[in-house]
Amino acid sequence: MNVLGMKTHFRDHQPDDRMLLPPSFADLLPKEHEVFFVRQTVLEADLSQIYGAYTATKGQPPYQPSMMVGILLYAYMRGVRSARKIERMLYEDIPMRYLSGNQQPDFWTIANFRKRHLEALAGFFAQTVAAAVRGDLVPLDDLAVDGTKLRANASKHRAMSYDRLEKEEKRLQEAIAKDLKAAVAEDEAEAKEQHKEPPDQGDKAEDLAMAEKRLESVQKAKQELERRAVEREEKRQAAVRAEGKTPRPSKTGGRPRAGDQYNFTDPESRVMKDGQGTIIQGYNAQAAVDPENQIIVAANLTNVAPDVGHLPDMVEQAHRNTGRQSKRVLADAGFFSERNVKGLEDQGYEVLIPPVRISHMQWRTAKAPRGRIPKNLTTKERMLRKLHTKRGKELYKQRETSVEPVFGQIKWARNLKQIPFRGLAAAKASWLFECAVHNLTKMYKAGIAWA
Repeated sequence: MNVLGMKTHFRDHQPDDRMLLPPSFADLLPKEHEVFFVRQTVLEADLSQIYGAYTATKGQPPYQPSMMVGILLYAYMRGVRSARKIERMLYEDIPMRYLSGNQQPDFWTIANFRKRHLEALAGFFAQTVAAAVRGDLVPLDDLAVDGTKLRANASKHRAMSYDRLEKEEKRLQEAIAKDLKAAVAEDEAEAKEQHKEPPDQGDKAEDLAMAEKRLESVQKAKQELERRAVEREEKRQAAVRAEGKTPRPSKTGGRPRAGDQYNFTDPESRVMKDGQGTIIQGYNAQAAVDPENQIIVAANLTNVAPDVGHLPDMVEQAHRNTGRQSKRVLADAGFFSERNVKGLEDQGYEVLIPPVRISHMQWRTAKAPRGRIPKNLTTKERMLRKLHTKRGKELYKQRETSVEPVFGQIKWARNLKQIPFRGLAAAKASWLFECAVHNLTKMYKAGIAWA
């Protein structure tokens, strides 16, 4: 029934056959839609590393690589990373159908393409930095550096401490020895009474094989934690020597601590605290941002939880990616060390890093120091005094309004709650691609074309 109470039929509402589909999907989209920016980007960016993976001997790609990169970029910009959800978008989302030329590669093809070319997709990050520099989006007067913890594709409940590994190793060794002893006894009994039916040992043999395989995994995990402990001690001693001091053996002496953890799902991830103090199985993602337009100019991901050791590399990478040196380096207290401050100041940077953690409110309301700067101040005291001045507060505030919001945009606006790939190399490549997507989003909003 229609609003006038009259009967209507479906055929009365059939559209003209000529209007079932538009001449092009582009006709259904506003001219300023971001999908056109994405298409221009993949057509003009350097994708030679991906195309070079396909040769006459290896076969040709089933789908145009530039199209596959385009649908990944657009999906990530929309916060979609699942290959199954991307496949669904290719049927239901008009911009995706435009990008794909109305082709629908299945989720398996999408996942395999991403996995195969993950390193090349990571390399796309440096191209976005160069494009942003060409578009005058990176004045780089200041460089804001920070780190954020991201969950690994592994549960912390699949981890075992060194202490537990030792106990499990002992338990398995005893269980295997007991089973072997029982098996020998049964063999001897069978030999004495040949006329009897031999006992069925199929289940026991299977249990024994599983225990031996488990023992092998536990021993491998123990060896890895022992290797890490030696490496940790060597790095500690090298850092002490770099400061002109003589290193002394640590309490552990290069041996694993009882609480050192090994994760069986992703052994290269680590147990660490996130920004809310929650213990997670994860990685430490780093970013250096130009505060002017929130362009990420350097990025990295490691399994080392403390931030302090990452600062020199991030500053050097920013210089390399942009071809410019910033005037100032801004970072939070986790990056402070006398070595970091002195090293960067020797390179000509002005450094603003609080030596102690302090809340934003406490820092903003602190009174500015008066009088001349005392000559005998330590590096820590001098830094605190600088940050409490009016100029210091204004400069340092840029870190809070640049790199911290960038992490928020990636983790919450674009829904990155967990690194989708396992292993340090794959996790790092995944993070670099996320940073590339972030930069493209900023370029699009600023109206800057790739060329």
